Amino acid sequence: MIVHSDTDAAYLLTCSHVVDDVDGHENILADGFRAKMIANDNQDGFDLAVLKVEGLRDKPILKLSALSEEKRLFIGIGYWSEAKVSVTRNFSGVLDQKIIINSIRGEKTQKTHGWSLEVDPTNPLKDGNSGSPVVDLLSKSVVGIVTAKKNSGKEGTAVAIETLEKIWSDMPPNLISDVANNIPISEKILDTIEEEEALYLSKPIIATA
Repeated sequence: MIVHSDTDAAYLLTCSHVVDDVDGHENILADGFRAKMIANDNQDGFDLAVLKVEGLRDKPILKLSALSEEKRLFIGIGYWSEAKVSVTRNFSGVLDQKIIINSIRGEKTQKTHGWSLEVDPTNPLKDGNSGSPVVDLLSKSVVGIVTAKKNSGKEGTAVAIETLEKIWSDMPPNLISDVANNIPISEKILDTIEEEEALYLSKPIIATA
């Protein structure tokens, strides 16, 4: 997911274990462009990584917002492999409960919050969905990142998007906004195909060089 861009590069947020799985931090490609990891909290902690890519600046950047209210509907778009081909797919569900996630660094323990996800069982989470944005349907903001699936994909875990501030010391200011918790129910669905396409484009394929 692209969270920021400037005149030099685009900045992607994904899971640390996704980067580990591509066989070496020096060999990362994001949609075919070389990527450099500039921030990381390993998979035993918050499981997030920020990648800098000198390319992809034409891709959309989704709004990032902190959220405190439970039982909100969400949508996500991710990848999974089918017959060695990467397939894009939607998944959706409910932000069931807030949870506490710990990251142990030496003798210090940092805490952040995350979400337990209740996923529509007709489209459960797949292994390739790690790093997918969790988008609150009311505000149309990214409020978390999928880090794990449970119960055959009918449940999952997402780390809250504001955790980005804890791992990225040079994070640009005002990247994450507060989200209104009481948006009219008429705003509950994605309005256009273009918005759904923006979600797809926001999660480049991470691969090895």
